[in-house]
Amino acid sequence: MRYSIGIGERVISESIDDVLVTHALASCVAVTIYCKIRNKAGMIHIALPSKSKHSMIETPWHFADVGLPLFIEEMLTVSHCCKSDFDVCVYGGAESKLSSDIFQIGLKNLQQVEKTLRSYTLNYKFIATGGHLSRTIELSVRTGNIEVFGLPLLI
Repeated sequence: MRYSIGIGERVISESIDDVLVTHALASCVAVTIYCKIRNKAGMIHIALPSKSKHSMIETPWHFADVGLPLFIEEMLTVSHCCKSDFDVCVYGGAESKLSSDIFQIGLKNLQQVEKTLRSYTLNYKFIATGGHLSRTIELSVRTGNIEVFGLPLLI
């Protein structure tokens, strides 16, 4: 089955026939975790670095500071793997081409993701991050292979 992960969503799969895909990562960040021992995979699509007390968004998956730890814990439970068996990759975090992009959400997302992954002592790779591309990624649960497709950001 093909699962499409939207903004602020995550999917964990135990079926080797599944493909996890997320589209149009601009400033958003996707983190993939693949358990190479048991062929289990997960993907989260993060929109913002941290949840403020004023946020109207209820689900934790939108936020790197609360959603990513929950996702990691869930992957550990579902996969029955050790952290050392995980292949962890980070994608996205692009910046707008506008010189007035004072918010730098892409950069802040990447920084918070890195901080969280370090706190879990996970080995991780930044792949296809930053720059000015909108990225789509596809993860095969069978192989752990990831395909990245990029398009230039128009703004």
